[in-house]
Amino acid sequence: MSWNRFRLALLKEFESDSNAHLASKLRLTQEVIAKNMKDRAAWSKVCYDKNTKEPQILVGSKVLLFNDTLKVGEAAKFHENWTGP
Repeated sequence: MSWNRFRLALLKEFESDSNAHLASKLRLTQEVIAKNMKDRAAWSKVCYDKNTKEPQILVGSKVLLFNDTLKVGEAAKFHENWTGP
């Protein structure tokens, strides 16, 4: 059962008059959790990006070329994935 179906089933169960207060608390809790998850993901990205550097590749730079395609009849065990200087 997916999360959305499970969440809807819980909300329908709590929507009776006697459980209206619990249903509103459940909705509020879900909203707070969703906001916290988004905030944490944004903060994690900021922390990760602090130490990340963009590669300096200029025209004429020597680089290795990755090629993982195999020719017909070639064994992956003996294939060299990287070509270059």
